[in-house]
Amino acid sequence: MTQIVYLRDSVSPQFDANTFVRSRTGVAGLGQLTEFAVPITATLPFESWDHRLSFSVTPTLLFTGDPLTNAVSAHQFGTVAVNGARPWGYHHYYTQGVGLSLNYVNRWFAADVGSSPLGFPITNVVGGLEFAPRLTRNLGLRISGGRRMVTDSELSYAGERDPGTGKLWGGVTRLFGHGALEWSARGWNAYAGGGFAYLGGTNVIGNTETEAGAGGSATVWQDHDRQWLRVGLDLMYFGYKRNAYFFTWGQGGYFSPRQYFGAMVPVEWSGHNRRWTWFLRGEAGYQYYHSNAAPYFPTSAQLQGQADGSPPSYYGDSGASGLAGNMRGRLVYQLDHRLRIGLEGGYSRAGSWSETSGMWMAHYTLDGQ
Repeated sequence: MTQIVYLRDSVSPQFDANTFVRSRTGVAGLGQLTEFAVPITATLPFESWDHRLSFSVTPTLLFTGDPLTNAVSAHQFGTVAVNGARPWGYHHYYTQGVGLSLNYVNRWFAADVGSSPLGFPITNVVGGLEFAPRLTRNLGLRISGGRRMVTDSELSYAGERDPGTGKLWGGVTRLFGHGALEWSARGWNAYAGGGFAYLGGTNVIGNTETEAGAGGSATVWQDHDRQWLRVGLDLMYFGYKRNAYFFTWGQGGYFSPRQYFGAMVPVEWSGHNRRWTWFLRGEAGYQYYHSNAAPYFPTSAQLQGQADGSPPSYYGDSGASGLAGNMRGRLVYQLDHRLRIGLEGGYSRAGSWSETSGMWMAHYTLDGQ
């Protein structure tokens, strides 16, 4: 059954309709975020499955709290600390829009172009390229680059309207380049790579990021090509020039420590049996991060001068170390040769936040039979 389904997928048009929800912890109206999205994708393979062209439409809603209902959070939002909140028709409870994306993929090249959701306060053009040629039988090179939205918060993803001036800020994009070498052999693989990124947005202080990582995994148990158990090790580092993880004017609302080090041990179980396919991955390890102090208004000396005094107008430095972990699982059922449905869920805890996500999936193959 599985082989027949994969063969049909390789030569037939397909449709995917998913429902995605994620919830990120934080202060209501600031870092707290709930996202609800319905990505709908049509895929057209041509010249067999070596080439695929797909188009996606993604209605998206973002929900957060109102920072103005609390004096502490209000002081840390926009220019309220200096200008107060004025009647600018301000609505902060939710924002909505529709994202668009056009994708092309073949065996060693992928490209996409699209937009962050149209209807958000700030909309950006996004896209990317990836090259993944084989250098030898076992060694591959992966080079990628592009412009992506930073989705840590409503401020970084959609942008906000300042209650003190009525002006927009936020909508942070990440312009990045990344390269890695990947070694794969029967039963195990390894990788090492790194990259650089520039982050900026509307009325947001510019920032840079460097990152590096290395690791690998090996199959420790296998059951007749039906089930696999893999264990690995991932080492990671990233760091930002500035700490922009705040929500006053000029800040970006995204996690940006000066240094972050992590070492994770993933365990992965996957397999298939008749109409069922599953995947379960859990990883746990150690993290250390440190974030620098930051001014309330990094893009305006005038606002910062007005804010200096009491209460404090600087965010203090911070950091932590300890356990971190992630879990992700997927279960898919093949109803017939055309339709399969599935569920996916995940939980992540890293840095100073945690995130829970879930998705319902439906995949339909239009094979004309």
